[in-house]
Amino acid sequence: MLNKYAARAYLRRIGPMNPSRPSLRVLLAAAAIAVAALGCKQEKPIARVGDHAISPEAFKLVRSQEPAGTKPEAIVDRLVRWEVAWHQAEKTGLLKGNAWQEAGPRIRRTVLINAYLESVLGRPMPTEAEVKGFYLSHGEERNVAHILCKTQEAAAAIAARLKKGEPFDRLVSASIDPTAPKNKGDLGWVKRDAVVPEFAKEVFQAQEGEIRGPFQTTYGWHVAVMKAKRAPSAEDFEKKKGILMSQAREMVLGPKREDALKGLRPKYPLVADEAVLALKPTPETAAKDGGRVAGTIGGVGVSIRELDAFIQAAVAQGMPDHSMGIAAKRRFLDMMGDDIRLTLAAEKAGLHQKAEVKAAIWVAERQAVHRGFGIAYLRQLKPTDAVLQAHYAQFPDRFRGVGAVRTHLLVARDPHAATLAAADSEKGVPWKTLVQKYGNVESTGNWDPGFLEVAALKKILVAEAVKALQTNPLDSVVGPLDGPEGPMLFRILERKPGEVQPLDQCKDQVRVDYLETQGPGLIETYLEGEGRKDLRIERFALPVAP
Repeated sequence: MLNKYAARAYLRRIGPMNPSRPSLRVLLAAAAIAVAALGCKQEKPIARVGDHAISPEAFKLVRSQEPAGTKPEAIVDRLVRWEVAWHQAEKTGLLKGNAWQEAGPRIRRTVLINAYLESVLGRPMPTEAEVKGFYLSHGEERNVAHILCKTQEAAAAIAARLKKGEPFDRLVSASIDPTAPKNKGDLGWVKRDAVVPEFAKEVFQAQEGEIRGPFQTTYGWHVAVMKAKRAPSAEDFEKKKGILMSQAREMVLGPKREDALKGLRPKYPLVADEAVLALKPTPETAAKDGGRVAGTIGGVGVSIRELDAFIQAAVAQGMPDHSMGIAAKRRFLDMMGDDIRLTLAAEKAGLHQKAEVKAAIWVAERQAVHRGFGIAYLRQLKPTDAVLQAHYAQFPDRFRGVGAVRTHLLVARDPHAATLAAADSEKGVPWKTLVQKYGNVESTGNWDPGFLEVAALKKILVAEAVKALQTNPLDSVVGPLDGPEGPMLFRILERKPGEVQPLDQCKDQVRVDYLETQGPGLIETYLEGEGRKDLRIERFALPVAP
């Protein structure tokens, strides 16, 4: 229907110091292209941390990405913390590690590429007013539920019954939409361009609570209920402005990138070393061979380590997973070469000497190092027992165990039947049908037994299975599992809380929760206090707002 664990936990949330991640790439794009016209005269610094100056251009850039009304002093405070984090990263050796030695050049390259593409665009970039207008006009959403039928007559009958007051939940079982068994026909909040045009026309013309249909799309005949509507506000735009502006500009710059590369590829050809590409790295040889040059583009070498990181990031983002033979590695190397070619063109144009581009690189580098230092800081942090005790006492419900789980149950005839049942359950086949088709009915007994006490489950299932029943998402299937009478499947429907676990039984969980929830504040407190010990910090006048 629609078209379209401590530091480890913190790491999952804020991401590593890796500019190949999409979220950081968005920040880098914003840092490079949300700048004023190039070539402005260098101004006096707004602050100095040790020997490092913070330029007014960096301040202006960060301010342009902030919601209206953000106090200038708050922006300066943040820039100072970034520079303190940089100082600590230098002091602790973080900037000498392989991660930064490779990440730093990639950050600079990304900024220069976007600055170059903007310089050759030939037309103005989208303004804030234009992006805001588009966001407000195209951000409307409707909360919709629908029933999909094969024929117009069936849909008309459903619509008539709904208009007479029959509950939607009772009629949705007739829907042929394969997602209906799971979502009960509820599509949630949808935007106009996220559904097919015929569907959008009906639901975006409907009033709240109105029943629309029958109407036809390529999927069949629909009856839809428009339950509620909402539209983004100017305040919503301000909160998302940095990302929205970056996304808009990326859409404009994308086609220009390919145009520019047509002339740059012959000028800066790839010279690959196939003997190096043919190396099969092992844990024993990775350190020795990782620095070997796999190829050069315009005199710029790419190491095996850099190429491997690029391939891993590309595949993680959904690009084709090649066999990683020489030919495949060469293709990825040439893709890396495109970034190098654009960077060389930017340098030839002198963009790396522009104050605004230097500021954009500074911002992107400081953001990445601030993130990387934060992860390293939390990894070495060891909260005292007193701190953990206080956190446990303040948030006891976070450490409350699951007392009982309500499930659907199936004991399969054999392992093969259990596998087939698990597959069919993912397709939305009703549980009763699964029991009849694949189950040992006698062993299954009541397939809807209601709540099962966790203490009882621990007597018949292995610890990993009990943990899955306690933590996996609701409506998910756990199994097949080895049970006393055969392979078992459970569908998790609901959970009841149990008793708060004693601290000595959940101390690791308390430590993780403390660092995950308090981590950002702990990092900033350090950077505002102990982290700047013996550092001279000066602040100067801010630039006048335009």
